[in-house]
Amino acid sequence: MSPVENLLDYIDSFSPETNESSATWYPRYTHTYEEIIQEPKSASSLEKLWAASDNSVASIRQGILSGDDYENAKDALASITAQIQASPSHATYLQALAEIESLKQRGIIKKRYVALLNRVFAALHPDKVTSTVIDNAFNKVARHLNKKFDLKLSLNGDWYERNTELKRALQGRLPLDYDPIRLNVALWNIYQDLEGKHKHKGIQENSQNTYAVLASNSQPLNQILFGPPGTGKTFTTIERAVRAAEPGFTWSNRNDLKEKYQELIRKGRIRFVTFHQSFSYEDFVEGLTAHTDDEKLVYEKRLGIFRQIVRDAKEHQTTEVKNPTNSFNDCWEAFLTEFEDHPEGVQISMKRSKFIITEVDGNTIRFDKNQGDSVNTLSVSTLEAIFNGERRFNGGLKPYYQSLISHLESLGEQLDKKAVQRQN
Repeated sequence: MSPVENLLDYIDSFSPETNESSATWYPRYTHTYEEIIQEPKSASSLEKLWAASDNSVASIRQGILSGDDYENAKDALASITAQIQASPSHATYLQALAEIESLKQRGIIKKRYVALLNRVFAALHPDKVTSTVIDNAFNKVARHLNKKFDLKLSLNGDWYERNTELKRALQGRLPLDYDPIRLNVALWNIYQDLEGKHKHKGIQENSQNTYAVLASNSQPLNQILFGPPGTGKTFTTIERAVRAAEPGFTWSNRNDLKEKYQELIRKGRIRFVTFHQSFSYEDFVEGLTAHTDDEKLVYEKRLGIFRQIVRDAKEHQTTEVKNPTNSFNDCWEAFLTEFEDHPEGVQISMKRSKFIITEVDGNTIRFDKNQGDSVNTLSVSTLEAIFNGERRFNGGLKPYYQSLISHLESLGEQLDKKAVQRQN
């Protein structure tokens, strides 16, 4: 077998199809390239190149432009992008580095975004450079291939020089029509394999510049983002949460992402919790809450936010065997939407009277009776248990629970009608 065939077989053994992560990353990388190359100067392309932690070329967990830095430097970044697109050369790379350093010295941005600049080159010119944008990681792959296949690389110079040297050597030994993006994915998979031999879990690169790059869509379940104000923690949290909830969702700008985030919050699929000093076990897991039932003080178990999420996830697993629009969660969500649209309160009809729900706070529903000035309460957990047929309630508040359940069921019927209309 010739050296060319050896190299081709080796590269193909790390092709995108060899693992689930890169199999999904490869088409996303290709789509990003095709999208950006058509309009590299558009607002959407600039944001994806410079401000997104994951643009499907390489995911930079630290070292992306913060919101303030991006807005302050947007015009300069557009100019740098145009230069890179028009003339991908070492001189352009050095000029771009100098311009970024100048932006930092003038206080327009907070630091030198070298890995980010490398990623811009990888997004616009995958035929010339790899998507392994950290020096240490690239060097490991390049030295490995140089030794294994005698590529006769010098591996001198900066990141751009070493990248173009490796890509030229590989392209000279691979078929002329070999997809450069496919090659970049394979090179990253080789890096993963090399890291695995040294028993490093995950696919993460660390450098002295404190950048960390993740070039796939796999993420650890528990993540901690830290840094001073203005470094993009909140936006990154939104992005990570949306990706975890809906991995297939794509967006063209920040507004699309934020709208999706708010939609997932309304659906209860994302919960945002601030662990302030008074946040207790009862708030997070479960505890007792007091409310009045027929003018008597009653204590009921109240689910904390974590238990609520577990309950909702468990119910989500069983939606295939029942109509989801008739579930309590969907009807309750529809009611909360209605409640948001009526700041004066939602009127609930009874057989001979009515009452107005004025406030919903966690597990407590506060309402005003048609007569009298006292504030009365219902329990959301009790309401759900009655709705699901898990509990019978015979106290003085029974008519109020029954009337509210009838209202929820009518909202569920409206959801059913909308679902049928969408199917047609």
